[in-house]
Amino acid sequence: PSLWSQSVIAEVYSLNALLIGISIFAAISFVDQPTPGNLSFLAGSIGLGATNHHLAPYLSIPLVVWVLVRHPRLCIKPAYWFPALLWLALGLSVYAYLPIRAAAHPVPNVGNPVTWSAAIDHITRKSYSTGNETIRFADSWTDSAWHAFHAMVGYPEFESIPMIFGLLSLPLWIRKRPDYAAVMIAILLLN
Repeated sequence: PSLWSQSVIAEVYSLNALLIGISIFAAISFVDQPTPGNLSFLAGSIGLGATNHHLAPYLSIPLVVWVLVRHPRLCIKPAYWFPALLWLALGLSVYAYLPIRAAAHPVPNVGNPVTWSAAIDHITRKSYSTGNETIRFADSWTDSAWHAFHAMVGYPEFESIPMIFGLLSLPLWIRKRPDYAAVMIAILLLN
């Protein structure tokens, strides 16, 4: 709900928005032109998005469901899913870099993932709920909801304009491409 307010912060949000946009583009490309390359493009962008922000896999669920519903027989063919699985693994391979980078003891070293077990804690976000990181991150859904509400109320001028344009275009999308509209609504609800 607070895309604009979060995208101007020098953190992971701008890149996350880009990778989610690329994943949406890749899903549309595969639905409209089902080739192994387009499915691999989708899988790679989802894998890379997952390494950037922990919410990217959740936002990718409607895209994956959409692809499976539109082309269920193609997705079970090895010529389609095997290259896609390789590209997903390639995108997720960024996680292998965590212990290597942490060993250099950089100044921002969240969770200090020097060992593989510490890296797993970082990937599963366990390291964000212990130690100094509890100050920065919410531990409960109520804290997260409060922060989301505060972001919407604090920046209504930035949030309401894109929302109005999006809602005004929704009837057109529902009439022309109801599957696109359903996926975008699902992504909006998960965000």
